[in-house]
Amino acid sequence: MADVVNVRRQAVDNMPSASWTVARRYKEFHDLNKRLKARFEAVRELDFPSRQTLFTLQKDFLKKRRAILERYLRVCISFHLSDITCFLNTDAI
Repeated sequence: MADVVNVRRQAVDNMPSASWTVARRYKEFHDLNKRLKARFEAVRELDFPSRQTLFTLQKDFLKKRRAILERYLRVCISFHLSDITCFLNTDAI
């Protein structure tokens, strides 16, 4: 089951506003987080939702995880990381 997140970027400097609706499996978000942490020190301090092994399909859990993922992605976008915009603009494999 995919997590569907909505991410918006406000127009700043020379960057226009943009929005994405992304449907990806948690593992894809987790892999992105690992790649970004390895390359960018600022990402290491960000809150990223943990994988819940029990009751992962409960609505409350999924809602909280989606909110954390959306906040995480918004902050990553504010860092102007090309990896994150590629992730958001590419369809899931």
